[in-house]
Amino acid sequence: MNVHDDTTDKAFRTVGTSRPPAWTGARLDPLTGLPDRGGFIAEIRALQNQGAAATLVSLDIEDFTQINEAFGLDAGDELLRAVAERCERVGRSAGGHHVVGRVGADEFALALVPPASQAWAAAAAWMEDVMLHLQEVLATPYVIEGHSLGVRVRIGRAGLVRGSDAAELLHRAGFARRLGGDGYIVHSYEEKHGERRLVQALHEAIAGCRIEIALQPKVALASGALVGLEALARWRLPDGEQIPPNIFIALAERHNLIGTLGERVLDQALETLAIWGKGDLPRVPIAVNCSAMQFHDGQIVAHVAQALERHGVPPKLLELELTESKLLGNAESAMRTLHGLRSLGVCLSIDDFGTGYSSLNYLRRVPVHRLKIDRCFVRDIAEEPSAREIVHLLIQLAHNLRLKCVAEGIETRAQLAILSEMGCDEGQGFLLATPMSPWAARRHLGRNPPWMALFERTS
Repeated sequence: MNVHDDTTDKAFRTVGTSRPPAWTGARLDPLTGLPDRGGFIAEIRALQNQGAAATLVSLDIEDFTQINEAFGLDAGDELLRAVAERCERVGRSAGGHHVVGRVGADEFALALVPPASQAWAAAAAWMEDVMLHLQEVLATPYVIEGHSLGVRVRIGRAGLVRGSDAAELLHRAGFARRLGGDGYIVHSYEEKHGERRLVQALHEAIAGCRIEIALQPKVALASGALVGLEALARWRLPDGEQIPPNIFIALAERHNLIGTLGERVLDQALETLAIWGKGDLPRVPIAVNCSAMQFHDGQIVAHVAQALERHGVPPKLLELELTESKLLGNAESAMRTLHGLRSLGVCLSIDDFGTGYSSLNYLRRVPVHRLKIDRCFVRDIAEEPSAREIVHLLIQLAHNLRLKCVAEGIETRAQLAILSEMGCDEGQGFLLATPMSPWAARRHLGRNPPWMALFERTS
């Protein structure tokens, strides 16, 4: 595949413009195929001429020179291409318009424009979700020439404004990145705030019920129908800064707060279902992740039963997700707990399936309803035959065990088409819908959701 031409075409298809007459190869970065600084600024100006209000995100790779020195220039080039691809992937999956450019030696920039139908408040929430997704994607280790690199990426942004000069916006985003002002530093919140203070703030947020949930729709891949929602924890500091889940969940696990955090998320999910029921809205199940601490403390069955009764929610509307690794250890104790939860009438799923080490003999005895294929397999199914074959085998395994199969992390139409063709039952991901507030999610109950257009085109 010609990366240079393909990436360039993607950028212009995404922003919905034709290639301007003045476009020349001199405005393309030869390594990544993305617009260079001049080309990127030209694209932003084209967006502004269309009346778009773009948020500019600036990012650079920390210690890139040391990476070059340690692994060589070819490895550095490979890392730059990988970062460019991940930025493009996030932009494509966000649902609005986007442009990605390489604007410096180890610097990239994204212009993000929310869907035109969104009001300002919804656009701001959309932007926060895209930023969280960008952080999570960039924080995933990179495999470069056989080496796994945990790369730190510094991110800054210029706020949603209309009519500002494109070059000035890019400068402001870069300034925010360097100062750590209106921006983010992936994997460095502990350094920025001090881990002790951040843990104390998290403890107070959990005790004060200031942990919020976002709901990501789960869709039937045969029809596009909404079949469920997954509750995802979200945390903002008092100054409005949003801490990425991979940061605060890891903190909660290290400091024995994960059990209480999980209980708060469960309560919010059930409260949401109760409110919808009072309004005579159709209700679909909400899935909640169950931590290892909750699962193995011996009280989870009683806690779930009490929470269901407290909120007056039918058990069939609650789904508990457990990763494979959480089912390991004391197998008999785990089995008793699972049967206890099953007897309540809740649905059970194994999350991140394919990444753990549970035996097939154990799996056939586990009383669960769904297997969720981890996003690391879904990510590569359109490009790698081996990943495609693994996903196909996992779907067949689930069906042979009379379980439904759910694919996580669907971000492209190609992935959606392949999963549908393989007979995967359900899916979720940024292509279908981003996580949203309970208030926004309720609008998709009993109405034609926006992702149905994907199924109309592929049917």
